[in-house]
Amino acid sequence: MMKLLRFLPNAATLANLAAGVSGLYFLSKGELIYASWMILLGALLDVVDGLLARVLDAASPIGKDLDSLADLVSFGILPAAIMAWFAQEAGSIGIIVWLVFLLPPLAAAWRLARFNNDPGQHELFLGLPAPAAGLFLGSWPLGLAYGSGLALRLMDYAVRSPLIISLLIILIALLMISRLPLLSFKMKSLQDRRMSVLLALLVLTAALILVSGMAAIPFVVLLYLIFSLVIAAGKRQKTHHP
Repeated sequence: MMKLLRFLPNAATLANLAAGVSGLYFLSKGELIYASWMILLGALLDVVDGLLARVLDAASPIGKDLDSLADLVSFGILPAAIMAWFAQEAGSIGIIVWLVFLLPPLAAAWRLARFNNDPGQHELFLGLPAPAAGLFLGSWPLGLAYGSGLALRLMDYAVRSPLIISLLIILIALLMISRLPLLSFKMKSLQDRRMSVLLALLVLTAALILVSGMAAIPFVVLLYLIFSLVIAAGKRQKTHHP
């Protein structure tokens, strides 16, 4: 029974991978909204597998590598394929569509490999995590279908412009391979000092979703970046001015 329980984190990771592969299948059928839902499902499963691994004390090297493989598909390849579809619909030339599809998986692979070999990334990540990048890029079909307000108008304008799509892809790829210190919310206790930041981010996320619907998701990722950079800047200031 205990062996079965300890396999649960890996089962959730495999389900994440299945979501990513399913999303590619839906995309091949032109079902962008279903493909986008698979990214959100993968993100939920990515959170679940981490929680299960900590609760069951079932972290393992195989689980770590499996998680990276699943994340590469669900948050690297699938979101890139969705954005390549938008780039093609916007009238991008072939080489631009190819680069839009190519850059996020390459950056995600580098980011994930670096994370697996850097034991110091606990309270802080170095570079934008692949799930956050995947949510930013892969949620656009849902935002366009179930969004509202200014966020929807901005997204609708962006996906009609090959230049904006290309710039967004380059920006996200650079953020993934960067060494910017960004918050990690992998906490072992409710007393963790990052809990207040997480709660504030959740409240703002709920407010954005109420106002903008699913179009809020990319802007939530931007909020996460802003929160992280402000807090990191505050820490550096305290270090230099005791």
